[in-house]
Amino acid sequence: MGGDDKTQSCIFEACADIFSTRSPNEFAEKALGILASYPGFDGLSILEINHRADNSNPFSTFYSLHGTPTDIVFEKEAFSNEISEASFLLLNKQHISDLNNNVISERYNFYSAQFGKTNKTGLVVIGFANIKKPELEKLKLESWASLSTILGNHYQVLKELSTCSTEVFTNLEKDTLTKVHNYESFKRKLSSAIDVSSKSHKTEYLLACVVISLDEFSMINKKYGFDLGNEVLFEVARKLEDTVREEDIVGRIGGDMFGLILKNVGSYENCQKVANRIANIFRKGLLPVGEDLTASLGVSLFPNDSKDFEELIIKAESSATMAKKIPGTFTLFAEEKNIPTTPE
Repeated sequence: MGGDDKTQSCIFEACADIFSTRSPNEFAEKALGILASYPGFDGLSILEINHRADNSNPFSTFYSLHGTPTDIVFEKEAFSNEISEASFLLLNKQHISDLNNNVISERYNFYSAQFGKTNKTGLVVIGFANIKKPELEKLKLESWASLSTILGNHYQVLKELSTCSTEVFTNLEKDTLTKVHNYESFKRKLSSAIDVSSKSHKTEYLLACVVISLDEFSMINKKYGFDLGNEVLFEVARKLEDTVREEDIVGRIGGDMFGLILKNVGSYENCQKVANRIANIFRKGLLPVGEDLTASLGVSLFPNDSKDFEELIIKAESSATMAKKIPGTFTLFAEEKNIPTTPE
């Protein structure tokens, strides 16, 4: 078997290997290695086309193979012609510069090809050919460009699949109106948080399950209409997200009911302070139709009230229902069923 045949055989084996890769970025990294080995480049980069008209640099580096010169500026004029699919282009070195003031054009010739269909991927591949080595054969360069198109097309498929799977997962996890966790997702998150809490070595690891039940929300819909009612629900979700920490969880667990998972609240007193901040969202009229909107809050604590996630939700809901007996916005802890507390 000749040298070229061996090279092609190795490339076919490498291609067969990377087509089992599911990550778009990992695939692009492996694809660069293959494209550099045939026809024998000393460096390889994938450039992303910047479409903004005011951008002085029309390309940005998407990925570079290890050892490839960096900080190189490719001007639009370097591409004397538009690159056709499965074809290559020798770039005009007069419009290629090095930010480190190295005379890059004296060391390399630059060849470009589409990475997939550039109008879809927005990517082009640049091969760095050392001018001290024998000139690359046209047939090899054409094969290289065809291979770049094939690999780039597969990259685009992986990218689209990744985007779709992320959207599907998000739709399964999120409430369509408020974009916070839906009830099923909220339960899974609470169960997971309890598992983490149970394994913690901290002796006072408190986790709070808070249920916020909007009072007489059907009257809001009746008085202002469902569109404004939906806007209120959306804004409640945003305010709750702004009030709690990034690691805490906000969910819509019913039509007019929200849930919070407050992780490692530290102490009962800290939990009271957070509950007061939440209650003040309604007390201070921070929402649309705020003057007509109140809420009742129920709080249950792990491990004090229960070590079961479903029972924690039930106890928090029960406390929120009891808090509704007092007009206005009140908070009631599960262990203090007869002592509603007002926000400070």
